[in-house]
Amino acid sequence: MTARYGGEKFLIAISDTRSDIIWSIAERIREQVEEETDVTLSIGISNFRSGLELNELIKEADTALYKAKELGRNRCVFSDFEEDKP
Repeated sequence: MTARYGGEKFLIAISDTRSDIIWSIAERIREQVEEETDVTLSIGISNFRSGLELNELIKEADTALYKAKELGRNRCVFSDFEEDKP
């Protein structure tokens, strides 16, 4: 599922996928957008964990997005809560 999530933010939900695969998908999206449009992307990633509410999952990804921007933009960053980083 892909949806616009306010302003210049988009949300992509991918179910039942390992962190390394999610990372690969995010990197491919980031690289392809830059290659085709000269626009750069900062991407925040969070994985669902048992007991996690949807709003918490989105907040984690949003926090990771702002961390990517702080680190210089044009990159993917996992949330600090990610247990299975590539």
